[in-house]
Amino acid sequence: AALSEFGAGFLSFATSPNSVATQRLLVAEADRSGVGRLFFAKITNLLGFVAAFLTKMMEAGVLRTDDAQLAAAHLRALLEAEVIEPLLLHVRDNSPDEAEIMQAVRRAVAVFLRAYAPSAR
Repeated sequence: AALSEFGAGFLSFATSPNSVATQRLLVAEADRSGVGRLFFAKITNLLGFVAAFLTKMMEAGVLRTDDAQLAAAHLRALLEAEVIEPLLLHVRDNSPDEAEIMQAVRRAVAVFLRAYAPSAR
């Protein structure tokens, strides 16, 4: 439930019109200024909080023990997989509604949990 709640909040934010516009601008300006590095550092820092939560899940045996920072990056990529690129490339004009976000989150979390399932003993 916690991963789904996080995913819904993250995807709602990441697919908002302002966030999409900011992401487009960051990519366009990344080679001309240091803004790309600053944004990447901020994202890495935020993923550290997700990694800390995933570490607790790994320690509790809910997830298999692995690199929690990499697992956080995998979770982010899975959450973004269905909707971010079409928005960034103007393939779709409107942000997803809540139902579409929840559907994407359910699928992303399901794949993540299968990938990081604890080993059978």
